[in-house]
Amino acid sequence: MFKKALSTNMKINDIIIEREILINMYTDMLRIRKFEQKVVELLLRGIPVAWVHEALGQEAVTAGSISALNENDYVLPHLRGWGYYLCKGVESKKIMAELLHKETGLAKGKSGTQFGCIDKRVLGKSGVIGAGIAVGTGVSLSCKLLNTNNVCLIFFGDGGSNTGYCHEAMVMAGAWKLPAIYLCENNQYMMATRFHDVTATNNIADRAIGYGFPGVIVDGNDVLDVYKSTLEAVNRAKEGLGPTLLEAKTYRWSAHFYGRKTDYRPKEEEEIWEKRDPIKLFKLKLQKMDICDDDGFNTIELQINEEMEDAAKYAIESPYPKPESIFDDVLTDYGGV
Repeated sequence: MFKKALSTNMKINDIIIEREILINMYTDMLRIRKFEQKVVELLLRGIPVAWVHEALGQEAVTAGSISALNENDYVLPHLRGWGYYLCKGVESKKIMAELLHKETGLAKGKSGTQFGCIDKRVLGKSGVIGAGIAVGTGVSLSCKLLNTNNVCLIFFGDGGSNTGYCHEAMVMAGAWKLPAIYLCENNQYMMATRFHDVTATNNIADRAIGYGFPGVIVDGNDVLDVYKSTLEAVNRAKEGLGPTLLEAKTYRWSAHFYGRKTDYRPKEEEEIWEKRDPIKLFKLKLQKMDICDDDGFNTIELQINEEMEDAAKYAIESPYPKPESIFDDVLTDYGGV
């Protein structure tokens, strides 16, 4: 199954990655994809699901970067996908229940798709493009003031990179040397708008020099490149040297949200990127390095398939929130008008 005799670790430049981390990264990537496919399956079965923004094709960015964190480091997600939660150890059934608006979900069914899990240090999403960059910078500031030696990994898209939130937050983070890691998932399109049609610079990472910290371009379809670059950024931040801007070049296979057409994109472009499937590429690399064999991969897939079936069953069978609970967990009592 999981081979130990030939290669138990993998070395990239000066970084040695343990076999357990390699297997976990592959498992996380596959878990992200299977979870999203299950969500779409439920939607097509006519089961009410919160708004679906898939991250198919982008799994390496999430799995690789979060693997470089420890359990007390923070993650600030953006709107695309749910891998941020899965990779941080949040139960898939709790995420699924929230997407189905059930009371057993992470936000008791009242959030839908924009929720957090503070126990796992995953903060809530924002529906405002780029707003999470400012929130994550505030979290990084708190880490520095409290001297916790933790970082905040802040995800955003290429669209978010052009917002005021982004520039203002990074200016402050650079000046104060905050332990922030800004990770732009550049999947080439802001909804249906091509990145290069509205942005003069070729690389978002090139902007980092103006903020006073490093900018690094990463192959977003190579989970090892993502892991290595993120780990270097984490170490830099924890040494008190300040932020890093990572730009992961990748591609979302699906439309901006499920159900929308992708006729604004050339079919040839889609085919090129789909051939660079990050999960298949990593699987081939693990096989070549004798880290895992076919039996091992089959075992992982069977376990994840079972997990997704259980998550869907749990979510479907869970009750909806009671109407009288509508004002529970709010910050103040509702006194009427």
